[in-house]
Amino acid sequence: HYALMPLLDAIGNVAPALLHLPAVARRREAQRWLDHVQLSAGEQRRRPSALSGGQQQRVAVARALAREPKLVRLDEPFSAVDQMMRQGLYRLLADLRRELAVPIVLVTHDLNEARLLADRLVVMDAGRVLQQGTPSQIHTQPRNARVADLVGIQNRFHGVWLGPAPTPGHGLLRWLPDGEAGSERAPVLTVRDKGRLPPGQAVSWVIPSDGITLVEPSARGVDDFAAQVVESRHLGEITLVTLALPDVPGARLVLTLSGAQRQGLVVGSGLAVRMDRQLVHVMPVRTGSAPGTA
Repeated sequence: HYALMPLLDAIGNVAPALLHLPAVARRREAQRWLDHVQLSAGEQRRRPSALSGGQQQRVAVARALAREPKLVRLDEPFSAVDQMMRQGLYRLLADLRRELAVPIVLVTHDLNEARLLADRLVVMDAGRVLQQGTPSQIHTQPRNARVADLVGIQNRFHGVWLGPAPTPGHGLLRWLPDGEAGSERAPVLTVRDKGRLPPGQAVSWVIPSDGITLVEPSARGVDDFAAQVVESRHLGEITLVTLALPDVPGARLVLTLSGAQRQGLVVGSGLAVRMDRQLVHVMPVRTGSAPGTA
């Protein structure tokens, strides 16, 4: 429900936002804003009951913008429309964001929506700001494990920091099976070191999907991991694949694949995984309330 007046057509619903204009100009300006949100001339003359949910939402957006506000706040604006309608509204909002010099605050629980539309993200939990930055920064360098969980980073693991590596600017990270310490046989990764972690520090670490490459078993390198497909879900044009790594018991890699790279990935098939260690992001596990990063 978008607080539209049921007895007025779309133009009549936008016109009250233009009371600062002469009566003759209101209807013309209302039509201009409805054109802006891509409502046809016929749709502009319909009452709300004759419009779809997405069309009603476009009327509400036009009415809000007609006031020429200094700030637009959208609170879960796409939750009441179906997926097909939602894609069109995404494009509309993206176009408006480029065309209008008005800050837009979008409140959402949909991670894909936030990444698609936002120039800057603010991650909040229980009324507290945990991190803010560009979508890319937050997705690849979450401040702590809680942020990683809230923004839906699937490939998050546990480990222990061993200290500096022989290569300058790098450190040694032991990847712990199931997050349990004490396994001397667990693999050790050479990753970036910002010099903030003491040896023995318990850590969480993440790697974005961009840092994971699937290779044929015959092409497996010395630093690659053997893997087996344990789940493969076809979701239209993409496939969600879960991989188990024998060298790290309990670890699961989750990848979203498209195109030719998802062909032949059936449950039980074996392959190898190559990780870009430069994209590994390490976060200390804190026992207090102050969040941290490394």
